[in-house]
Amino acid sequence: MAKKTTGKSTVATEKAATNIKETASEIMKEAVNKAKEVKETVAEKAKDTTAKTKDTAAKSKEAAAKKAASETCFVEFSGKQISIADVTENAKKHWKASNNGTISDIKIYINTKESKAYYVVNNEDHGDFDL
Repeated sequence: MAKKTTGKSTVATEKAATNIKETASEIMKEAVNKAKEVKETVAEKAKDTTAKTKDTAAKSKEAAAKKAASETCFVEFSGKQISIADVTENAKKHWKASNNGTISDIKIYINTKESKAYYVVNNEDHGDFDL
């Protein structure tokens, strides 16, 4: 025999279904709002990251351009042409031949009349050599 449902249980079932639908609808609205917030946050962070990446790339290009520039300096006298870089290297080698330690500061003076280079290392040691 089939059971009869009363009007009260049908009404209760309909109310429960309505409550479930409303709760689900609220949960969906919250989820959609949260997704929008996350989307906005991600978009902002992506903009920041893109700006930082562009800035870093620009700085890298500038640094590469600075490194690419070549500089050479010479002193000419009495028919000679002497590279300043060579004089600097020779002064360092000359000092290291008789000293142990590191060079934190070097000053080089070129006397063209005497054809000599004089140097002072770390504001203490000094020496000279022929050019």
